[in-house]
Amino acid sequence: MPTVSETPLPEDSLLRASSAQTGGYTDCFEALVPLGDAPDRAFERFVFLFFDSWLFRLERIVLRLAGKGPKTLTDPLALARGEVGRFAAWHVEDRGPTELLMAVTNTPILTWLSIAEDGGHARLRFGSAIRPHVGSGRIHWGFRVTMGAHRTYSRLLLRAAVADWMRGKSLPDT
Repeated sequence: MPTVSETPLPEDSLLRASSAQTGGYTDCFEALVPLGDAPDRAFERFVFLFFDSWLFRLERIVLRLAGKGPKTLTDPLALARGEVGRFAAWHVEDRGPTELLMAVTNTPILTWLSIAEDGGHARLRFGSAIRPHVGSGRIHWGFRVTMGAHRTYSRLLLRAAVADWMRGKSLPDT
């Protein structure tokens, strides 16, 4: 199983451009996996696998109970294909051919996925940012005290998507 490790955020990433505020928080985790036999659909596959992993499915249940969950089980696929601008508690802020930047509505939280080809492999990246609280120049204390749990959960989310990737889980045929 490929290792999930913390890495610097790429200089030209959508997340860096959207979160570059003094006092904010940004992280980036990555794993190197075999690219597979459909490189033209690798990013779409990664987005789908991430939001359809067993761990994110649990988060979707919690979101659904809170009234912010996806309306159907096809939402991760529609998001992966770029057919929707909203998914659960997130809305798409920006998107490129190899990146997806989403924000949790009415919060300072950003979620970012990207893929980069690397010699027959795919570098899968997941990052997040918390914009600083307006006026204080720092992230809210509630985010600061949960940072350790957030970092662990971020690694686990990426690891769950990587596990599905390595098992050969693919996009549904629809």
